[in-house]
Order: sequence, then C-alpha cells, then structure tokens
Amino acid sequence: MAKNKKEHKIMALSTEQQIWGQLKRSQNPLIVFQPKEIDGLASALALYLLLSQIGLKPEIACANFTTSPNISFLPNLDKIKPKLDSLQQLVVKLNVAKDKIKDFSYNFVDNKLHIFITPHDGGITSSDARITTSNYKHDLIITAGVIDLPSLGPLYQNNIDFFLATPIINIDCDPQNEQYGQINHVQINDTSTAETVYKLLRTNPELVLDDQIANCLLTGMIAKTQSFKSKSVTPETLHLASQLMDAGADREMIIGKLYRSRSVTTLNLWGRVLTKLKSAEQNKLVWSVLTADDFLSAGTEDHELDAVCEELISQMPSAQIFALLYQKEPGGLEALITSFNQTDLLQSLKSLKPSGTKFKVTIALKGTPIEAEQALTTELKKLII
Repeated sequence: MAKNKKEHKIMALSTEQQIWGQLKRSQNPLIVFQPKEIDGLASALALYLLLSQIGLKPEIACANFTTSPNISFLPNLDKIKPKLDSLQQLVVKLNVAKDKIKDFSYNFVDNKLHIFITPHDGGITSSDARITTSNYKHDLIITAGVIDLPSLGPLYQNNIDFFLATPIINIDCDPQNEQYGQINHVQINDTSTAETVYKLLRTNPELVLDDQIANCLLTGMIAKTQSFKSKSVTPETLHLASQLMDAGADREMIIGKLYRSRSVTTLNLWGRVLTKLKSAEQNKLVWSVLTADDFLSAGTEDHELDAVCEELISQMPSAQIFALLYQKEPGGLEALITSFNQTDLLQSLKSLKPSGTKFKVTIALKGTPIEAEQALTTELKKLII
C-alpha cells in the first residue's frame, strides 16, 4: 500500500530575511550614500546606529562629503568619510621554518619602500617569500538611496574592484533603481528611503528604535516629501511618521533646521537667483545665471547653492529641468542641473562631460556667460518632454 507523501513547499526568503541573514555573517559593513541627498544621508546614519546596536562595526562614507548648518543636528556626521582608504593590506609571507629572523628594517628610497630581512644563519632566497593582498577591510556594502553605483561618484570610480568583489545590499525606493545589489530591497511604493529603512527595522524585534534613530528617519521622510507636501505621501507614510514621533523624533526641530534656518547670505543669494530667473518650453525649462558680483553682493560663496536649489525646486511643480549657471572663479563657469522628468543627465549630456548622479549633475562650461548660457539652454531644450 502506497504511503501518503506530504508535500513540503520551500518558501523563498523575503529580502528582509536575506538582509538580516547577510548581516549576521558580516562584521565590518560599509554604508554609502550619494552626495547631496538628505534622505540618503539620514537613512545611512540611521543604518549606522542600527548596525552599531547589534554589535557590528560599520563605517559610513560619501564622496567629498561636507556638512552644512541645516543638517548639523544629525548625529555622527563626523563619522562620515569623504573617501575610502586602507581597504586592503599588502601581505609579505616569509617561510621561516628553516631559519629564524634576526633583524628586520625598512626605508624609503626614490618613493620606493625597501624591506630588509636578516636571518640568524644561512640565507633567504626569493622562493622563501610570497606577496599577497589581504581581504578587503569591509565584508559588506550597504547602499542607502543610491539608484546606481556611478551615482556614488569618486567613491565608486576610484574603487571599482572593491565594489565588484564585495556583496551589496541595495536599499532604495526609486523606480529607476538599477537593481545592482546581490540583495535588492527596493520598495517603489515607499515615499523615501528612510521609510523603507524604518519598515525594515520593524521586521527585527531585537532592534531598539531610540530617539536618535527616529530623528534620522523622520528627517529623511520630511526632506524627501518636502515636509509631507508631495503627491506621493500616503496615509501609511503619515502613520509611520507619527510612530517615529512617538519614539522621540522632534518634527518641529527637524523642520526648523531643514527649512527655517537659512542664513541671511543664503536668502540674499536666493533673491538674486529669483531676480534672474528665466524659462522656456512653457516653463518646463527653468534657469538662472549668477555672476561673481552676485556672490560678492550676497556675501556668500558657491557652497550655498545646494540650499538655494532645494528651496527653488520645491516651488516649481511644472519644471522638468532646472539649471543654475554660476561663475565659480574669474573666467570659470559651471552649471548645476537637476532633472525632474527621469532624463538621465549623465547620458544625455555626455558630450559636456557631466559629473554627479543621473538626475543631478555639474558641468564646466566654456565661453563667455552669454555664450555658455545660450549653448547650454539649447541642449537642455532637447530634453524637454
């Protein structure tokens, strides 16, 4: 008589389960985010705190990272490295089974390291030595709000071998994300990467949501949704935000720091940008041009342009492309360009050698301000849908 056989279904692990499983096998993860994205920054800081909480030794990095007054309230900004260093060690292995080492020394000659090893007896030949490289310092990479690896800028470009050899957990909410990780936790229905990180946190009962983590996550959600004014905000988003406030996040402080702490010089610069604002293609292309005199009169420098752009962008719902041309130094012009219509600026403006991310780039311009403005806007008009 045939025995009844029970069918056992093997359930695939969810991405959340895969992430926690991978983290259990990790000791020194690296968390990275792309430049000038507050949601990614705040999410990365929350992850840093969370991983530290479970006994890991995370590090956090962002290419050329610098802080600014509106984000100075976030914790551990001083832990963010602007570049990756000491990822590997060169290891020299010497067979000392036959003879022990008597002396060891080194010096530098003509930018070359010379190592001197003296045995007690006999001699050492090249066959006794072996040169290798150690494993990478980080055994895991976690990306926060990074649509593709080139968006990390020099952090990726200068360390491609490291990124290719190391497992990646990709956490994001952008539909344009290129799914480049070994584990891709891309939740396109979420309004921010911070929301995605918070939902991930809730799947691990061992983690404690303290006020620092809650503040980071609420900061990311507020920054990404323009203080919950964007059309993508859902009732669930608001409910999650209220949970973060119950956990200690200070909504009024965050909004005050992000949006109400603009310096007088930033406001002066904002006024000059508004005064010179131009548009074309039924206001779908918007741009402004700043000269060195504008910076001098406003009493500021080009490092405040990001804050000005963020404020202007939130006030231009119909714009598809926004460009801010500015005189970086006498004889030097640059343009900061942002795309809102999913145009890949790195690819579309390839001939102009842009740097940055797909949807936000910087370009060095040639010619006089008038010539540069005309040439750039001609190219940008081609990108309007």
